[in-house]
Amino acid sequence: MVRFLESLLQKLLHHAGLSSQYLELDQGRQHRYHITGSGRLPPILLFHGIGASASSYANLMLRLAKHSRQVQAIDLPGHGLSDPLRSGSGYEAVFETACTAAFAALDEPAIVFGNSLGGACAVEFSRRYPERVAGLVLCSPAGAPIDAALFDGFLSRFAFADLAAANRFLRSIYANPPWYTPLLSVVVKEIFASTTIRGILSGLRPNQGLSPDMLTQMRIPVELIWGRADKLMLPQHRDFYLHHLPVHASIKQPEHFGHCPFLEHPGEVSQMIVEFTQKIDTNHAASAITDGTQHPTVSIGA
Repeated sequence: MVRFLESLLQKLLHHAGLSSQYLELDQGRQHRYHITGSGRLPPILLFHGIGASASSYANLMLRLAKHSRQVQAIDLPGHGLSDPLRSGSGYEAVFETACTAAFAALDEPAIVFGNSLGGACAVEFSRRYPERVAGLVLCSPAGAPIDAALFDGFLSRFAFADLAAANRFLRSIYANPPWYTPLLSVVVKEIFASTTIRGILSGLRPNQGLSPDMLTQMRIPVELIWGRADKLMLPQHRDFYLHHLPVHASIKQPEHFGHCPFLEHPGEVSQMIVEFTQKIDTNHAASAITDGTQHPTVSIGA
């Protein structure tokens, strides 16, 4: 059912102006949406969260395209229209393939936006390919270590024994849940039963995640958006980022933003990304120090 719905959404989004491309990787065919914009700002790249897909960014992409030369959103492996991983499991393998796909989709430095699991993926992308990142916008990002005492309780938020549990999860990603969330429970329950998501969640361990140094040593421009109405993440997640982001990072904590504010307030999120981009020097990536890694060659097709 999920694949059918994503294919239907793909057709609708094509009519709205978004195009699709598939990237042929060793780990399977990976999908992205993109739109050529009418603005002068640099490209913008979007990473979505666990269980979501690039299609969830459609409204945001259309708004950003008025300001940017190009906007892209990657379907993480096993999400949306991207193939599941052919080998490996866990978030590290998912990040590796997603970052490879994103690198192949870009030919110049971009503003990289990531929500939830996609926020942690965005951090990893900036570590792997600093020459492709002009700035980083993190929206309620995952990746913070979780104390053992809180770990099982947090993971239980993603385990759906029935439709009621799936509906509770859906309601937790909004500040003000829309009336139709119960209608999506069947789909969400199926999504979180997938091999990809089970692999990500089963591979997590207490106190595993980003180290403080991974954040404090960032030299790129960074903005953190963390809504005070976020019902999904733990306060510990937020505090980790607040305490360890570099001193030059900007912080925004809107009272009315939930975990996925681009769903409820796409105009405001778009404006935040645009204002952040306008303030930074997008040429900073030219002086980024790389580790000399040979980056992969990827075939891109429509």
